[in-house]
Amino acid sequence: MEQTEQIGMNLTKGSVSKKLLLFSLPFLLSSFIQALYNIADMWIIGYYGIPHGQAAINTGGQITLIVTNFIMGFATGGTVLIAQYYGAKRGEDIKKTIGTIFTALLIAAGALTVLMIAVAYPLVLLLQTPADTVHGTFVYIVICMAGNLFVFGYNGISAVLRGLGDSVRPLLIVGFACALNIGLDFLFVGPFGWGVAGAAFATILAQGVSMLAAGFYLYRKKFIFDFKRKSFRIDKDKLKELLRIGFPSSLQNVVNSVSFLILIVLLNIYGRANGLGDAPAGGAGICAKINGIAILPAIAMGMAVASMAGQNIGAKEYKRALNTAFLGFLYGAVVSVAVFLIVSLFPEQIVRLFNPETEAMAAAGVQYLKSFRWDYLIVPLLFAFMGLINGSGHTLINMVFAATTSVIFRVPLAILLGFTFSLGISGIGYAVPAASLGTLILICAYVASGKWKKETVLKAVAADL
Repeated sequence: MEQTEQIGMNLTKGSVSKKLLLFSLPFLLSSFIQALYNIADMWIIGYYGIPHGQAAINTGGQITLIVTNFIMGFATGGTVLIAQYYGAKRGEDIKKTIGTIFTALLIAAGALTVLMIAVAYPLVLLLQTPADTVHGTFVYIVICMAGNLFVFGYNGISAVLRGLGDSVRPLLIVGFACALNIGLDFLFVGPFGWGVAGAAFATILAQGVSMLAAGFYLYRKKFIFDFKRKSFRIDKDKLKELLRIGFPSSLQNVVNSVSFLILIVLLNIYGRANGLGDAPAGGAGICAKINGIAILPAIAMGMAVASMAGQNIGAKEYKRALNTAFLGFLYGAVVSVAVFLIVSLFPEQIVRLFNPETEAMAAAGVQYLKSFRWDYLIVPLLFAFMGLINGSGHTLINMVFAATTSVIFRVPLAILLGFTFSLGISGIGYAVPAASLGTLILICAYVASGKWKKETVLKAVAADL
Protein backbone atom coordinates (compact mmCIF):
# COMPACT_ATOMS: atom_id res chain seq x y z
CA MET A 1 0.00 0.00 0.00
CA GLU A 2 3.01 2.35 0.10
CA GLN A 3 2.45 3.69 -3.40
CA THR A 4 -1.20 4.44 -2.80
CA GLU A 5 -0.34 6.26 0.42
CA GLN A 6 1.88 8.65 -1.58
CA ILE A 7 -1.01 9.62 -3.81
CA GLY A 8 -4.17 9.20 -1.72
CA MET A 9 -5.60 10.03 1.68
CA ASN A 10 -6.80 7.74 4.47
CA LEU A 11 -10.37 8.84 5.21
CA THR A 12 -11.08 6.26 7.91
CA LYS A 13 -9.37 8.14 10.76
CA GLY A 14 -9.52 11.62 12.25
CA SER A 15 -12.36 14.14 12.52
CA VAL A 16 -15.19 13.26 10.13
CA SER A 17 -16.24 16.88 9.65
CA LYS A 18 -12.69 18.12 9.03
CA LYS A 19 -11.74 15.24 6.72
CA LEU A 20 -14.95 15.60 4.70
CA LEU A 21 -14.55 19.35 4.38
CA LEU A 22 -10.91 19.14 3.30
CA PHE A 23 -11.62 16.26 0.92
CA SER A 24 -14.78 17.80 -0.57
CA LEU A 25 -13.44 21.30 -1.24
CA PRO A 26 -11.36 20.15 -4.21
CA PHE A 27 -14.45 18.21 -5.39
CA LEU A 28 -16.48 21.43 -5.21
CA LEU A 29 -13.84 23.41 -7.06
CA SER A 30 -13.51 20.61 -9.64
CA SER A 31 -17.26 20.58 -10.16
CA PHE A 32 -17.37 24.36 -10.45
CA ILE A 33 -14.61 24.34 -13.04
CA GLN A 34 -16.32 21.47 -14.87
CA ALA A 35 -19.49 23.57 -14.99
CA LEU A 36 -17.54 26.51 -16.43
CA TYR A 37 -16.10 24.06 -18.93
CA ASN A 38 -19.62 23.09 -20.02
CA ILE A 39 -20.87 26.68 -19.99
CA ALA A 40 -18.02 28.03 -22.11
CA ASP A 41 -19.30 26.56 -25.40
CA MET A 42 -22.78 28.03 -25.08
CA TRP A 43 -21.69 31.41 -23.68
CA ILE A 44 -19.04 31.99 -26.36
CA ILE A 45 -21.41 30.88 -29.14
CA GLY A 46 -23.90 33.47 -27.81
CA TYR A 47 -21.16 36.10 -27.48
CA TYR A 48 -20.27 35.79 -31.16
CA GLY A 49 -23.94 35.60 -32.19
CA ILE A 50 -23.77 32.30 -34.08
CA PRO A 51 -27.29 31.74 -35.51
CA HIS A 52 -29.09 28.82 -33.82
CA GLY A 53 -25.79 27.87 -32.17
CA GLN A 54 -27.02 27.77 -28.57
CA ALA A 55 -29.96 25.49 -29.37
CA ALA A 56 -27.66 23.21 -31.41
CA ILE A 57 -25.15 22.89 -28.57
CA ASN A 58 -27.92 22.29 -26.04
CA THR A 59 -29.54 19.47 -28.02
CA GLY A 60 -26.23 17.98 -29.16
CA GLY A 61 -24.83 18.29 -25.65
CA GLN A 62 -27.76 16.34 -24.22
CA ILE A 63 -26.98 13.44 -26.56
CA THR A 64 -23.23 13.45 -25.89
CA LEU A 65 -24.02 13.68 -22.18
CA ILE A 66 -25.76 10.31 -22.35
CA VAL A 67 -22.52 8.68 -23.47
CA THR A 68 -20.41 10.59 -20.94
CA ASN A 69 -22.80 9.75 -18.10
CA PHE A 70 -22.79 6.09 -19.07
CA ILE A 71 -19.01 5.99 -18.70
CA MET A 72 -19.08 8.08 -15.52
CA GLY A 73 -21.36 5.45 -14.01
CA PHE A 74 -18.79 2.76 -14.78
CA ALA A 75 -16.10 5.05 -13.36
CA THR A 76 -18.17 5.38 -10.19
CA GLY A 77 -17.92 1.62 -9.80
CA GLY A 78 -14.15 1.95 -10.04
CA THR A 79 -14.06 4.68 -7.41
CA VAL A 80 -16.16 2.62 -4.99
CA LEU A 81 -14.22 -0.61 -5.50
CA ILE A 82 -10.83 1.08 -5.15
CA ALA A 83 -12.00 3.01 -2.08
CA GLN A 84 -13.13 -0.15 -0.33
CA TYR A 85 -9.93 -2.00 -1.24
CA TYR A 86 -7.95 0.99 0.03
CA GLY A 87 -9.84 0.95 3.34
CA ALA A 88 -9.12 -2.79 3.64
CA LYS A 89 -5.42 -2.25 2.68
CA ARG A 90 -5.48 -4.56 -0.38
CA GLY A 91 -2.88 -3.02 -2.68
CA GLU A 92 -2.66 -5.81 -5.26
CA ASP A 93 -6.42 -5.73 -5.78
CA ILE A 94 -6.20 -1.97 -6.34
CA LYS A 95 -3.59 -2.48 -9.07
CA LYS A 96 -5.68 -5.13 -10.86
CA THR A 97 -8.78 -2.95 -10.62
CA ILE A 98 -7.02 0.05 -12.15
CA GLY A 99 -5.71 -2.03 -15.06
CA THR A 100 -9.19 -3.41 -15.66
CA ILE A 101 -10.80 0.06 -15.55
CA PHE A 102 -8.40 1.60 -18.06
CA THR A 103 -8.55 -1.35 -20.46
CA ALA A 104 -12.34 -1.60 -20.37
CA LEU A 105 -12.69 2.15 -20.94
CA LEU A 106 -10.34 1.96 -23.93
CA ILE A 107 -12.48 -0.76 -25.56
CA ALA A 108 -15.74 1.02 -24.72
CA ALA A 109 -14.47 4.30 -26.19
CA GLY A 110 -13.83 2.68 -29.56
CA ALA A 111 -17.16 0.86 -29.69
CA LEU A 112 -19.30 3.82 -28.60
CA THR A 113 -17.52 6.20 -30.97
CA VAL A 114 -18.44 4.08 -34.00
CA LEU A 115 -22.00 3.49 -32.75
CA MET A 116 -22.83 7.09 -31.88
CA ILE A 117 -21.44 8.55 -35.10
CA ALA A 118 -23.52 6.02 -37.05
CA VAL A 119 -26.79 6.94 -35.31
CA ALA A 120 -26.17 10.67 -34.80
CA TYR A 121 -28.26 12.00 -37.67
CA PRO A 122 -31.34 9.81 -37.06
CA LEU A 123 -31.19 10.80 -33.39
CA VAL A 124 -31.16 14.50 -34.25
CA LEU A 125 -34.29 14.05 -36.36
CA LEU A 126 -35.96 11.87 -33.73
CA LEU A 127 -35.64 14.72 -31.21
CA GLN A 128 -37.92 16.92 -33.33
CA THR A 129 -35.02 19.33 -33.79
CA PRO A 130 -36.06 22.49 -35.70
CA ALA A 131 -34.75 22.47 -39.30
CA ASP A 132 -32.46 25.46 -38.75
CA THR A 133 -30.71 23.64 -35.91
CA VAL A 134 -30.33 20.15 -37.40
CA HIS A 135 -26.96 20.63 -39.14
CA GLY A 136 -25.25 22.34 -36.20
CA THR A 137 -26.53 19.71 -33.76
CA PHE A 138 -25.31 16.86 -35.97
CA VAL A 139 -21.84 18.42 -36.41
CA TYR A 140 -21.47 19.01 -32.66
CA ILE A 141 -22.36 15.38 -31.85
CA VAL A 142 -20.03 13.82 -34.43
CA ILE A 143 -16.99 15.87 -33.38
CA CYS A 144 -17.58 15.28 -29.66
CA MET A 145 -18.06 11.55 -30.22
CA ALA A 146 -14.77 11.41 -32.16
CA GLY A 147 -13.07 12.49 -28.93
CA ASN A 148 -14.56 9.74 -26.74
CA LEU A 149 -11.15 8.21 -26.04
CA PHE A 150 -10.04 11.44 -24.37
CA VAL A 151 -13.27 11.84 -22.41
CA PHE A 152 -13.19 8.25 -21.15
CA GLY A 153 -9.52 8.35 -20.21
CA TYR A 154 -9.94 11.70 -18.51
CA ASN A 155 -12.82 10.42 -16.36
CA GLY A 156 -11.10 7.09 -15.68
CA ILE A 157 -7.97 8.68 -14.23
CA SER A 158 -10.04 11.03 -12.05
CA ALA A 159 -12.19 8.15 -10.77
CA VAL A 160 -9.14 6.11 -9.76
CA LEU A 161 -7.56 9.02 -7.90
CA ARG A 162 -10.78 9.78 -6.02
CA GLY A 163 -11.07 6.16 -4.90
CA LEU A 164 -7.58 6.49 -3.42
CA GLY A 165 -8.71 9.56 -1.48
CA ASP A 166 -7.06 12.10 -3.78
CA SER A 167 -9.38 14.94 -4.75
CA VAL A 168 -6.64 17.51 -5.45
CA ARG A 169 -5.10 16.05 -8.62
CA PRO A 170 -8.50 15.64 -10.34
CA LEU A 171 -9.01 19.33 -9.55
CA LEU A 172 -5.74 20.22 -11.28
CA ILE A 173 -6.64 18.05 -14.28
CA VAL A 174 -10.05 19.65 -14.80
CA GLY A 175 -8.69 23.14 -14.11
CA PHE A 176 -6.11 22.79 -16.85
CA ALA A 177 -8.71 21.36 -19.25
CA CYS A 178 -11.15 24.20 -18.55
CA ALA A 179 -8.61 26.95 -19.11
CA LEU A 180 -7.47 25.36 -22.38
CA ASN A 181 -11.06 24.78 -23.53
CA ILE A 182 -12.07 28.42 -22.99
CA GLY A 183 -8.98 29.69 -24.79
CA LEU A 184 -9.58 27.38 -27.75
CA ASP A 185 -13.29 28.27 -27.78
CA PHE A 186 -12.52 31.95 -28.30
CA LEU A 187 -9.94 31.11 -30.96
CA PHE A 188 -11.97 28.55 -32.94
CA VAL A 189 -15.40 30.22 -32.70
CA GLY A 190 -14.14 33.81 -33.09
CA PRO A 191 -11.06 34.41 -35.31
CA PHE A 192 -11.26 31.00 -37.03
CA GLY A 193 -15.01 31.35 -37.58
CA TRP A 194 -15.74 27.64 -37.09
CA GLY A 195 -18.97 28.23 -35.12
CA VAL A 196 -20.51 25.19 -33.43
CA ALA A 197 -17.80 22.91 -34.87
CA GLY A 198 -15.14 25.10 -33.27
CA ALA A 199 -16.77 24.76 -29.84
CA ALA A 200 -16.79 20.97 -30.21
CA PHE A 201 -13.16 20.83 -31.36
CA ALA A 202 -12.14 23.01 -28.40
CA THR A 203 -13.81 20.59 -25.99
CA ILE A 204 -12.22 17.38 -27.22
CA LEU A 205 -8.74 18.89 -27.69
CA ALA A 206 -8.76 20.28 -24.15
CA GLN A 207 -9.79 16.92 -22.71
CA GLY A 208 -7.21 15.09 -24.82
CA VAL A 209 -4.32 17.27 -23.70
CA SER A 210 -5.46 17.02 -20.06
CA MET A 211 -5.72 13.23 -20.20
CA LEU A 212 -2.23 12.86 -21.68
CA ALA A 213 -0.73 15.33 -19.20
CA ALA A 214 -2.34 13.53 -16.24
CA GLY A 215 -1.17 10.11 -17.44
CA PHE A 216 2.37 11.39 -17.98
CA TYR A 217 2.42 13.00 -14.53
CA LEU A 218 1.31 9.82 -12.77
CA TYR A 219 3.83 7.77 -14.77
CA ARG A 220 6.66 10.06 -13.68
CA LYS A 221 5.48 9.85 -10.06
CA LYS A 222 5.74 6.03 -10.18
CA PHE A 223 2.02 5.60 -9.63
CA ILE A 224 0.78 2.15 -8.56
CA PHE A 225 -0.27 1.62 -12.20
CA ASP A 226 2.74 1.96 -14.53
CA PHE A 227 0.86 2.68 -17.81
CA LYS A 228 2.93 0.09 -19.68
CA ARG A 229 1.25 -1.97 -22.40
CA LYS A 230 1.48 -5.22 -20.44
CA SER A 231 -0.46 -3.63 -17.56
CA PHE A 232 -3.49 -2.90 -19.72
CA ARG A 233 -5.30 -6.16 -19.10
CA ILE A 234 -8.72 -7.18 -17.84
CA ASP A 235 -9.00 -9.21 -14.66
CA LYS A 236 -12.28 -11.15 -15.01
CA ASP A 237 -13.12 -11.05 -11.31
CA LYS A 238 -12.47 -7.31 -11.09
CA LEU A 239 -14.46 -6.66 -14.26
CA LYS A 240 -17.36 -8.60 -12.80
CA GLU A 241 -17.29 -6.45 -9.64
CA LEU A 242 -16.89 -3.24 -11.64
CA LEU A 243 -19.91 -4.13 -13.76
CA ARG A 244 -21.92 -5.18 -10.70
CA ILE A 245 -21.31 -1.80 -9.08
CA GLY A 246 -20.81 0.44 -12.10
CA PHE A 247 -23.44 -0.79 -14.56
CA PRO A 248 -26.41 0.23 -12.36
CA SER A 249 -24.85 3.70 -12.01
CA SER A 250 -24.34 3.85 -15.77
CA LEU A 251 -27.91 2.79 -16.41
CA GLN A 252 -29.17 5.29 -13.85
CA ASN A 253 -27.24 8.09 -15.54
CA VAL A 254 -28.49 7.07 -18.97
CA VAL A 255 -32.14 6.86 -17.91
CA ASN A 256 -31.83 10.24 -16.20
CA SER A 257 -30.20 11.78 -19.27
CA VAL A 258 -32.79 10.26 -21.60
CA SER A 259 -35.61 11.68 -19.46
CA PHE A 260 -34.06 15.16 -19.82
CA LEU A 261 -33.66 14.53 -23.53
CA ILE A 262 -37.38 13.79 -23.72
CA LEU A 263 -38.01 17.14 -22.04
CA ILE A 264 -36.06 18.75 -24.90
CA VAL A 265 -38.33 16.90 -27.36
CA LEU A 266 -41.40 18.22 -25.52
CA LEU A 267 -39.99 21.75 -25.57
CA ASN A 268 -39.30 21.46 -29.32
CA ILE A 269 -42.87 20.25 -29.89
CA TYR A 270 -44.19 23.11 -27.75
CA GLY A 271 -42.04 25.60 -29.65
CA ARG A 272 -43.31 24.41 -33.03
CA ALA A 273 -46.94 24.38 -31.90
CA ASN A 274 -46.72 27.96 -30.59
CA GLY A 275 -44.58 29.53 -33.27
CA LEU A 276 -41.52 29.84 -30.99
CA GLY A 277 -39.15 27.64 -33.01
CA ASP A 278 -36.06 26.63 -31.03
CA ALA A 279 -36.53 29.33 -28.35
CA PRO A 280 -37.94 26.96 -25.65
CA ALA A 281 -35.15 24.38 -26.16
CA GLY A 282 -32.52 27.14 -26.27
CA GLY A 283 -33.91 28.73 -23.10
CA ALA A 284 -33.90 25.34 -21.38
CA GLY A 285 -30.31 24.87 -22.53
CA ILE A 286 -29.32 28.10 -20.80
CA CYS A 287 -31.09 26.88 -17.65
CA ALA A 288 -29.23 23.58 -17.88
CA LYS A 289 -25.94 25.48 -17.74
CA ILE A 290 -27.18 27.54 -14.79
CA ASN A 291 -28.33 24.35 -13.12
CA GLY A 292 -24.88 22.88 -13.70
CA ILE A 293 -23.53 25.52 -11.31
CA ALA A 294 -26.47 25.63 -8.91
CA ILE A 295 -26.35 21.96 -7.91
CA LEU A 296 -22.54 21.83 -7.68
CA PRO A 297 -22.38 21.79 -3.87
CA ALA A 298 -24.78 18.85 -3.71
CA ILE A 299 -22.98 16.91 -6.45
CA ALA A 300 -19.55 17.58 -4.95
CA MET A 301 -20.69 16.44 -1.53
CA GLY A 302 -22.30 13.33 -2.99
CA MET A 303 -19.05 12.38 -4.75
CA ALA A 304 -16.99 13.08 -1.64
CA VAL A 305 -19.40 11.09 0.54
CA ALA A 306 -19.19 8.12 -1.86
CA SER A 307 -15.37 8.01 -1.65
CA MET A 308 -15.16 8.64 2.09
CA ALA A 309 -18.03 6.29 2.93
CA GLY A 310 -16.48 3.63 0.69
CA GLN A 311 -13.21 3.67 2.59
CA ASN A 312 -15.01 3.58 5.95
CA ILE A 313 -17.30 0.75 4.89
CA GLY A 314 -14.21 -1.13 3.70
CA ALA A 315 -12.80 -0.61 7.21
CA LYS A 316 -16.22 -1.62 8.72
CA GLU A 317 -16.74 1.86 10.21
CA TYR A 318 -20.47 2.05 9.42
CA LYS A 319 -21.40 4.76 11.92
CA ARG A 320 -18.62 6.97 10.59
CA ALA A 321 -19.90 6.40 7.04
CA LEU A 322 -23.43 7.47 8.03
CA ASN A 323 -22.09 10.56 9.82
CA THR A 324 -20.25 11.43 6.62
CA ALA A 325 -23.54 11.43 4.69
CA PHE A 326 -25.32 13.67 7.20
CA LEU A 327 -22.45 16.16 7.24
CA GLY A 328 -22.35 16.10 3.44
CA PHE A 329 -26.03 17.06 3.42
CA LEU A 330 -25.51 19.95 5.84
CA TYR A 331 -22.50 21.33 3.97
CA GLY A 332 -24.30 21.08 0.64
CA ALA A 333 -27.55 22.58 1.93
CA VAL A 334 -25.88 25.79 3.16
CA VAL A 335 -24.76 26.69 -0.35
CA SER A 336 -27.77 25.27 -2.20
CA VAL A 337 -30.25 27.36 -0.21
CA ALA A 338 -28.22 30.49 -0.93
CA VAL A 339 -28.21 29.63 -4.65
CA PHE A 340 -31.99 29.09 -4.55
CA LEU A 341 -32.50 32.57 -3.09
CA ILE A 342 -30.24 34.22 -5.67
CA VAL A 343 -31.98 32.46 -8.56
CA SER A 344 -35.39 33.42 -7.11
CA LEU A 345 -34.48 37.10 -6.84
CA PHE A 346 -32.61 37.57 -10.12
CA PRO A 347 -33.81 35.00 -12.69
CA GLU A 348 -33.86 37.32 -15.71
CA GLN A 349 -30.47 38.86 -14.99
CA ILE A 350 -28.92 35.39 -14.64
CA VAL A 351 -30.43 34.12 -17.91
CA ARG A 352 -29.24 37.20 -19.81
CA LEU A 353 -25.65 36.54 -18.73
CA PHE A 354 -25.65 33.84 -21.41
CA ASN A 355 -26.43 36.22 -24.29
CA PRO A 356 -29.67 34.53 -25.44
CA GLU A 357 -30.13 34.83 -29.20
CA THR A 358 -33.67 36.27 -29.04
CA GLU A 359 -36.11 37.81 -26.56
CA ALA A 360 -38.27 34.69 -26.94
CA MET A 361 -35.35 32.52 -25.83
CA ALA A 362 -34.65 34.78 -22.85
CA ALA A 363 -38.31 34.69 -21.78
CA ALA A 364 -38.40 30.87 -22.14
CA GLY A 365 -35.26 30.56 -20.05
CA VAL A 366 -36.73 32.66 -17.24
CA GLN A 367 -39.95 30.63 -17.24
CA TYR A 368 -38.09 27.34 -17.12
CA LEU A 369 -35.69 28.52 -14.40
CA LYS A 370 -38.49 29.72 -12.11
CA SER A 371 -40.06 26.27 -12.09
CA PHE A 372 -36.77 24.33 -12.15
CA ARG A 373 -35.24 26.16 -9.13
CA TRP A 374 -37.18 24.16 -6.51
CA ASP A 375 -34.88 21.26 -7.28
CA TYR A 376 -32.07 23.10 -5.47
CA LEU A 377 -33.80 22.59 -2.10
CA ILE A 378 -34.11 18.84 -2.62
CA VAL A 379 -30.78 17.72 -4.06
CA PRO A 380 -28.46 18.28 -1.04
CA LEU A 381 -30.01 15.44 0.98
CA LEU A 382 -30.68 13.35 -2.13
CA PHE A 383 -27.07 13.37 -3.37
CA ALA A 384 -25.60 12.89 0.13
CA PHE A 385 -27.63 9.72 0.74
CA MET A 386 -27.07 8.48 -2.79
CA GLY A 387 -23.34 8.96 -2.16
CA LEU A 388 -23.59 6.80 0.96
CA ILE A 389 -25.42 4.06 -0.96
CA ASN A 390 -22.92 4.24 -3.83
CA GLY A 391 -20.05 4.03 -1.35
CA SER A 392 -21.53 0.84 0.08
CA GLY A 393 -21.63 -0.69 -3.39
CA HIS A 394 -25.44 -0.82 -3.60
CA THR A 395 -25.56 1.17 -6.82
CA LEU A 396 -28.42 -1.00 -8.10
CA ILE A 397 -30.70 0.52 -5.45
CA ASN A 398 -29.91 4.07 -6.57
CA MET A 399 -30.48 3.05 -10.18
CA VAL A 400 -33.88 1.46 -9.51
CA PHE A 401 -35.12 4.41 -7.45
CA ALA A 402 -33.84 7.14 -9.79
CA ALA A 403 -34.93 5.34 -12.96
CA THR A 404 -38.38 4.63 -11.55
CA THR A 405 -39.03 8.23 -10.59
CA SER A 406 -37.67 9.49 -13.92
CA VAL A 407 -40.12 7.26 -15.78
CA ILE A 408 -43.07 7.60 -13.40
CA PHE A 409 -42.77 11.27 -12.42
CA ARG A 410 -40.56 13.40 -14.67
CA VAL A 411 -41.77 12.60 -18.18
CA PRO A 412 -45.50 11.98 -17.46
CA LEU A 413 -45.68 15.08 -15.25
CA ALA A 414 -43.96 17.15 -17.94
CA ILE A 415 -46.63 16.07 -20.43
CA LEU A 416 -49.48 16.52 -17.93
CA LEU A 417 -48.43 19.94 -16.64
CA GLY A 418 -46.98 21.29 -19.86
CA PHE A 419 -49.74 20.25 -22.27
CA THR A 420 -52.83 18.89 -20.51
CA PHE A 421 -52.89 21.68 -17.90
CA SER A 422 -51.49 24.18 -20.45
CA LEU A 423 -48.66 25.41 -18.22
CA GLY A 424 -46.27 25.19 -21.16
CA ILE A 425 -42.58 25.73 -20.47
CA SER A 426 -43.14 26.21 -16.72
CA GLY A 427 -45.11 22.97 -16.46
CA ILE A 428 -42.31 21.00 -18.14
CA GLY A 429 -39.82 22.58 -15.73
CA TYR A 430 -41.86 21.62 -12.63
CA ALA A 431 -41.46 17.95 -13.57
CA VAL A 432 -37.77 18.10 -12.59
CA PRO A 433 -38.10 18.83 -8.84
CA ALA A 434 -41.11 16.51 -8.68
CA ALA A 435 -38.96 13.57 -9.84
CA SER A 436 -36.17 14.49 -7.40
CA LEU A 437 -38.65 14.55 -4.52
CA GLY A 438 -39.95 11.12 -5.45
CA THR A 439 -36.42 9.71 -5.53
CA LEU A 440 -35.57 11.34 -2.19
CA ILE A 441 -38.51 9.70 -0.42
CA LEU A 442 -37.44 6.24 -1.61
CA ILE A 443 -33.75 6.84 -0.81
CA CYS A 444 -34.49 8.07 2.74
CA ALA A 445 -36.58 4.97 3.44
CA TYR A 446 -33.74 2.72 2.26
CA VAL A 447 -31.08 4.48 4.35
CA ALA A 448 -33.34 4.32 7.42
CA SER A 449 -33.74 0.56 6.91
CA GLY A 450 -29.97 0.01 7.39
CA LYS A 451 -29.81 -2.39 4.42
CA TRP A 452 -26.98 -0.36 2.89
CA LYS A 453 -24.64 -1.94 5.48
CA LYS A 454 -25.22 -5.45 4.12
CA GLU A 455 -23.49 -7.34 1.30
CA THR A 456 -20.89 -4.71 0.55
CA VAL A 457 -18.28 -5.18 -2.17
CA LEU A 458 -15.74 -6.66 0.20
CA LYS A 459 -18.21 -9.17 1.57
CA ALA A 460 -18.81 -10.35 -1.97
CA VAL A 461 -15.11 -11.10 -2.43
CA ALA A 462 -14.28 -12.07 1.15
CA ALA A 463 -13.52 -15.67 0.22
CA ASP A 464 -9.95 -14.85 -0.73
CA LEU A 465 -9.11 -13.01 2.50
